[in-house]
Amino acid sequence: MDLFHEITWECSGDGRKYDQMVEKEQIFDFLHGLNLDLDEVRGRLLGTKPFPSMREVFAEVRREESRKKVMLSNHSTSEGLLQNSALNTTRGRISTPTKDDNQREKQWCDYCNKPYHTKETCWKLH
Repeated sequence: MDLFHEITWECSGDGRKYDQMVEKEQIFDFLHGLNLDLDEVRGRLLGTKPFPSMREVFAEVRREESRKKVMLSNHSTSEGLLQNSALNTTRGRISTPTKDDNQREKQWCDYCNKPYHTKETCWKLH
């Protein structure tokens, strides 16, 4: 909507002040639309001096949201907490081979002599 405003400025300082004012209004609209569980971060951002930029506000809200996802997981078991952790590098459990995995291992391409596919699905041939 802001792109439809056609305003000419007398000096560049007026344009900068107007841009700051519009950005501040957009930040208020964004913060007003946040979920109630992010009230704490909303209050913290509104009390920040000097007032943060839109980029800083987005970054802070995303940081708080990801922190809550990790810390306040809906899962009560330690496996559930591990799966939601940003530090998780492995699966929560060891998977056992299935019938499809065994069948895929047995496939061998006659064209390129590589495993896990056949001549009909070989990307080098097709």
